[in-house]
Amino acid sequence: MRKFNGLIAGVVLFYIILAVSGFWLLSATDKDSSHAYRIEINRSYHAITEQGSLDAWNGKDCRYVEDVAFLSASASFQETSLFFEEENRPYHIRPWYDSQQLKGYLKFFYKEPVSHTYAIWILEAVLLMIACAILALLLYIKKHLILPFIRLRELPEELAKGHYKGEIKEEKNRYLGQFLWGMSQLKDCLDTSRKRQMELEKEKKQMLLSLSHDIRTPLNLIKLYGSAIEKCVYEKEEDILYAAHQIGEKTNEIDVYVDALMKASREDILDIRVHIDEFYLKDLVEAVREEFQELCDIQKIDLSIGTYENRLLRGDIHRLQEVLENLFDNAVKYGDGGRIEMTFYEEDYCQMIRLYNTGECVDEQDLIHIFESFFRGRNSSGKPGYGMGLYICKEIMRKLDGEIFVQKDKGGISFTIVLR
Repeated sequence: MRKFNGLIAGVVLFYIILAVSGFWLLSATDKDSSHAYRIEINRSYHAITEQGSLDAWNGKDCRYVEDVAFLSASASFQETSLFFEEENRPYHIRPWYDSQQLKGYLKFFYKEPVSHTYAIWILEAVLLMIACAILALLLYIKKHLILPFIRLRELPEELAKGHYKGEIKEEKNRYLGQFLWGMSQLKDCLDTSRKRQMELEKEKKQMLLSLSHDIRTPLNLIKLYGSAIEKCVYEKEEDILYAAHQIGEKTNEIDVYVDALMKASREDILDIRVHIDEFYLKDLVEAVREEFQELCDIQKIDLSIGTYENRLLRGDIHRLQEVLENLFDNAVKYGDGGRIEMTFYEEDYCQMIRLYNTGECVDEQDLIHIFESFFRGRNSSGKPGYGMGLYICKEIMRKLDGEIFVQKDKGGISFTIVLR
């Protein structure tokens, strides 16, 4: 900023020097032009009077004196008046003495020197306007560009350090208004992202604590049964077999918790890999039917799979199967056990797969966040899960250049997969 202020001061100083130089030149020019023709008349007069003849005057050596005329000593007063004009020709009359006697008069016709005063004044005015324009431009740049940037020079460093508090004052100018608005949006976005990250870290820690607590209970039972068997507490063989069976059950329970922990850790957005290939829609549908038909039959859930055209699609059939399995799991877990419908249709050259289940629907407020990681709606209270399933589905569909939507339907909820 000091250098820019120095530039402004330099412009002002430069103009002052030019202005003073112009006035000095004006003064010198006026002085020279006012006396140059008089000096020339004096020189011509002395040359004529000393030699006593008009022939002594040489017009070629004169710049201003154009002609010399002789008037007799008997000329009238009006004729000998000094500095008069004759036919718009200025002249100057000098008496000619010879041996202290008036011989006559010398009439010098001359041209007035061209005055540069007007031109210099115009030049001074032009210089003043240029200097004012440059100064105004520099002040405008300082006010509307440099000062706003100076106010922002510490913002990137503050954002890098994670300081997102405070507001950015908006500037209503055509150059930085949008920029400052964007910086304000960036600051708010980073602040929101940091808060969300802290919430996720908190939720992850809570999940780990919850899993640790859940694992400790069956682990303690395994230790208890194992210690009882080792110390021969049980006398009957059937009691020993029951204890061994309980150890196996609790081991399977721990295995489920470990799998859930590994899956939540493994299925991060950066670790999801997709392999794009061609497959038939029938292969995907049959794989899902084989996985969940028996489960629905056991729980007496009415599973309905609609008709479809066996189209050739592009994508990752295994990842899409994982998405549908997640949706089926949620339908079984959070539905009312009444009906699950899987329907197919085409729209805008895209294959749509819709999965609907009956039951209590998610609240509108929860519906907005349903695809966020570690988010669980109010209807998930008391049911196992970590809020990662739908988040993983969203990320898989995004990497497959597809989409997944959710909407409340009459008597339940539906998810729609879009395959492009």
